[in-house]
Amino acid sequence: MHDFFRRFAAFVSRVVGSGWTLIFVVLVIVGTGFYSGFGESWKDATDFGAKLTVLFLVFLLQKSQNHSDKATHLKLDELIKASEGARNEIAAAEHQAERKMDGLKQDS
Repeated sequence: MHDFFRRFAAFVSRVVGSGWTLIFVVLVIVGTGFYSGFGESWKDATDFGAKLTVLFLVFLLQKSQNHSDKATHLKLDELIKASEGARNEIAAAEHQAERKMDGLKQDS
């Protein structure tokens, strides 16, 4: 289930990031507006749909971003561990407090 959600979030992220999606959404909104006469119920339905879509996308895009960040951290950690002279405490910097990270930055 967790893997399905990750793959679905990555798929949605790719689709939403496309310019064709914006064109499609604008055409759907304008098309339904012409069909319904741009009435008050159309405005309410469009507003509700937009809010629901944004809420849904926030969760999916955040999941996709978290997965990408974790993969990037793992790759960087591996590169740090493989290079000679690198300090291992910096490889786990994202798990440390802000002050500790500032101290590590000043030490380098």
